[in-house]
Amino acid sequence: MLNLNEVGKQFGGLVALNNVTFSVDQGEIVSLIGPNGAGKSTLLNVITGFIKPTYGTVQYKEKDITGSEPHRLSKTGIGRTFQIAKIFKQMSVLENVMVGYFPRFKSDIFQGILQTKHARKELNHIRETSYELLKFVGLEKEADVISGNLPYGKIRLVEVARALAGNPELLLLDEPACGLNSSEVLQFIEILRKIQADGKTILLVEHDMRLVMSVSQRLVVLKNGELLAVGLPKEIKENEEVISAYLGKGFVHAAN
Repeated sequence: MLNLNEVGKQFGGLVALNNVTFSVDQGEIVSLIGPNGAGKSTLLNVITGFIKPTYGTVQYKEKDITGSEPHRLSKTGIGRTFQIAKIFKQMSVLENVMVGYFPRFKSDIFQGILQTKHARKELNHIRETSYELLKFVGLEKEADVISGNLPYGKIRLVEVARALAGNPELLLLDEPACGLNSSEVLQFIEILRKIQADGKTILLVEHDMRLVMSVSQRLVVLKNGELLAVGLPKEIKENEEVISAYLGKGFVHAAN
């Protein structure tokens, strides 16, 4: 589904990514972990076209998408959320999710302005389907709430629902559990499993290691922009370099 080959990114003299190579197979949940500043969000930005790599290639379903523009990639089946939540704060929760359907909206701008029968029918379908996505993430009761009034944890879930509105085959999630309490994290684990069961592939950036270890088929570890390790959760948990660089002995003892 996704293949990165020797991807590198430099900002002037700063090396943010250096020869990062790994793949994500269809239907997998792969977690990208590492210390702050390891290059995780930069890598997601490279994959989704917000940043062009200095060198290397990104392939999606065996097609080279290196440096493609974000709005074009969103139409190919790639969806994402952001490390810093990006929502329309003055719009309702439901309206924010409806925005996610824009790439798939078939009526043209004139049909929309004139409110033709076709445009009204399509808009009603989008509204109904968006509400179903809110139910999927547990936010149906907040459908009419102004998004800027939500607590941060629920804003993260709005982003996930909006990303799903684009019907992506590959979903990139950048710290989606940030701001969730322990109970909400457990609910979010079930959401991720349902997304995977629906046939979608997920690349997850997350610091909550309980969540990561619960849902991931494989883990990719970055340190200082370089690939430190790739493996199964059990292998990563026992990797001395990863323990030293990121997990710490305390996590390993607690996990055991």
